[in-house]
Amino acid sequence: MPNILYAVLIALVIGFGAGWKTDSWYNASQVLAERNAIDKSLKVFAAKESTISKFVEVQLRGLKANERVIERFTKEVTERPVYFNTCLDDDGLRIINAYGTANSDSGKLIGEVP
Repeated sequence: MPNILYAVLIALVIGFGAGWKTDSWYNASQVLAERNAIDKSLKVFAAKESTISKFVEVQLRGLKANERVIERFTKEVTERPVYFNTCLDDDGLRIINAYGTANSDSGKLIGEVP
């Protein structure tokens, strides 16, 4: 009787191990099938992207730049000489003095700039 018990126990262990191994093979084949499907879809996507990029390159080659940069320079002419000792000339003093007269309440000059 113990021999039969050992035989059954050994058969159960072998069956469990075989089932475990078969399950791992099945899971590995599922993962491999998923990876193959992903690789195939990536190749299709890359082919479409390549076609689109080639089309865009051809279109860009056909375009001509329609922008032009125009640089214009204006010459600034100073009519009055540069003042070294004084900050204002006669015209500047008149403008400041007129401003002071116009902004005073009494109409009198608030104070002339010398």
